[in-house]
Amino acid sequence: MHFLVNLDMEALIVYPTKDQAKAVKAFLKALHVPFGKKQEVVPPHVLAGIKKGQESVKEGNTRTFLEFKKAINDATFSEYSKLLDSTGNEAMKNGLTPEILEGLLASND
Repeated sequence: MHFLVNLDMEALIVYPTKDQAKAVKAFLKALHVPFGKKQEVVPPHVLAGIKKGQESVKEGNTRTFLEFKKAINDATFSEYSKLLDSTGNEAMKNGLTPEILEGLLASND
């Protein structure tokens, strides 16, 4: 829950706990400061993406971290091979070197 507070054309966004929200409301009312409550600050397209992902998980469409890393690894090698010309020299159009690729694939992050 958060509140949007407008003070002299200035908006303040606060993220109080339930107990803090009661105190904030009482404080603003005591000072006669108009305020409003806004439930969602997340853009609709983001909420739609989250909902789609949650539905996908409910349908069993999940991967472990290791499965995900392997898929990235396979895709990265596939994309990297497209950067090579017929003599095996690296196409420098996007600067991906074998060293960079190895570093990315070896990363545990």
